[in-house]
Amino acid sequence: MVAGRRTGSADARRLRAQDKIPAIVYGQGMEPLSVSVDRRELRVALSGAAGLNTILDLTVDGAVYPALIKEIQRHPVRRTIQHIDFIQVNLNEEILVHIPIVLEG
Repeated sequence: MVAGRRTGSADARRLRAQDKIPAIVYGQGMEPLSVSVDRRELRVALSGAAGLNTILDLTVDGAVYPALIKEIQRHPVRRTIQHIDFIQVNLNEEILVHIPIVLEG
């Protein structure tokens, strides 16, 4: 789902042209990793009931990082995703997330 990548504006534009999203993975006790995510795979992964609160298994160079989306940056006009920040989570610890509540009826 994820591949390591080079950094910089030109590289980010090339990734977006290939239908990939530049991203970063960071967390406690790890160095931040610059990665890219396939736009279609991300959409499929987030289409479940948990939505943006889905814990994703990000595979980078054979290493698996369980992560949540911390922040999504969108294009101001087209509203397409321009960049994603993932935060690595420890599956043995509690985490606090915001869950939207939609009232019907």
